[in-house]
Amino acid sequence: MRSFHFVRYFLFLLTLTTVYQTWSQGGTSANDPIKKRKVVRGCEYDVVPGLATIEQIKVTKSSEQSILKYDEYTILFSFQPMLGDRLIDELKGAKIPFYLRSGSLKVPVGPKYIEQYRLKVGTKYAMNILQNTVEDACLEAYTYESKALRNDLFEADVDENLYNYKKHAFSSNQQKMELAYEDKRTHPEENATPLVMSIDELRKQPDYSNLSDEELRQIAREEALKEMNENKDLSAEDLGLNESDLRAEIESKVRNEYAEKENATSADESSQNSVKDELKDQKNKAKEEERLRKLEEKQQKELLDKKKAREEEIRKEIEDEIRAKIEQEKQAQEAIEKRQQDENEKNEQRKLEKKRKALEKKESFKKEFMENMKQKSLMKECNYSARQSGTLQITSIKPSSTISDGSRLEVYIRFKPDTYESLTKKDRKMWDQSYLFILDPTGEASLPSQAYVDKHDIKVDMTFPGFAQTLNSGICSSMMMYAPQLPNDASMAKM
Repeated sequence: MRSFHFVRYFLFLLTLTTVYQTWSQGGTSANDPIKKRKVVRGCEYDVVPGLATIEQIKVTKSSEQSILKYDEYTILFSFQPMLGDRLIDELKGAKIPFYLRSGSLKVPVGPKYIEQYRLKVGTKYAMNILQNTVEDACLEAYTYESKALRNDLFEADVDENLYNYKKHAFSSNQQKMELAYEDKRTHPEENATPLVMSIDELRKQPDYSNLSDEELRQIAREEALKEMNENKDLSAEDLGLNESDLRAEIESKVRNEYAEKENATSADESSQNSVKDELKDQKNKAKEEERLRKLEEKQQKELLDKKKAREEEIRKEIEDEIRAKIEQEKQAQEAIEKRQQDENEKNEQRKLEKKRKALEKKESFKKEFMENMKQKSLMKECNYSARQSGTLQITSIKPSSTISDGSRLEVYIRFKPDTYESLTKKDRKMWDQSYLFILDPTGEASLPSQAYVDKHDIKVDMTFPGFAQTLNSGICSSMMMYAPQLPNDASMAKM
């Protein structure tokens, strides 16, 4: 049977090689098929067929160190598209790691797999690269599939090795996320990304310096949701508008505006003519008044000459006195303005620095919120088995080792299903150990607080009937447990 599969695979590989040579010599034709797409783990990818060449096979962890109980290998391969498709930048010329998959978990290859599929450096295999060209559209930018190199977990899926590997991977990832979240929560300003902007740009920014952290979080959350939801510009049809009627309405409005402007121009011309006539009358009246004034001045000239000479002398004395006084006031005012300007500049610098720090803190909260949203979206993909009824026993209660302020407790519970006595010794093993009790496991995934423990009067060695569900897929708690006396809904996580 293996010989038959090997011959069939060899003929398939030979066919792909012929297609590649034809493409490289003459290119694709107008009759080439439309690019295929495929949905994998809830995300749509472009399918790029081609040849994978094994570039490296290297042991990276011995069986004594491995949770999977076998030598773990790092296998790298290069990929050559067959039909003129373009790879994303991340894959161009790259050596791509080869893993086996269990849901979203990547499992390293072992020696039995290498022997079964005859992996050697330089060997070529038919393969499809599944890639997404839209940045951050999927949790993984690419994945791969091959009928020649199947996703065979026969070596890893022995006893509880794969279960323990998943549990270790989840625990490591959970601990990293909790430490990172706690660090950002307790030191928001240290984790804030410095803002690089000019003084003029900073002046134009909103001033958040007088807001509390909670108000800044709310503003950051609203901005993040707005950016995440702004995917496209809405057309008139999307808004439920009739474009023809809208166009006619706007054209009528614009034409009326032009007609009003023309009427206003005609009215302005008539008004200007009336103003000219009025100016002419005023000019003639002024000339007549000037003539009479000169005549009167001529009659009184001799009397006024003496008064004028003395007036000029007095005027000059007063003017010199006033000029000296004004010069003194001006100098005093300039000194006051200089001091005020210096103080204003210092206040402006302090205000801008305060404003900059508030903006940095707001951006840090915004980044934290978006990361939390992304993590919550991962948790929502978790899938649990049907619930089983049985008995819950509290085995230990101690302060959390990951949350330093002592606000959360680690409560460990052992669950014994009603069918325990009918189970085999192997199937009983998973029920003979204690699991960490998690509130809202597919949402906040929070440890219980002291208030929760006190309210439900939880003590070590207590037993009461309840339910349990085991994790089938996703990155969540491996065991979900609850009971009427021990609720685990989202409202309990906020206590």
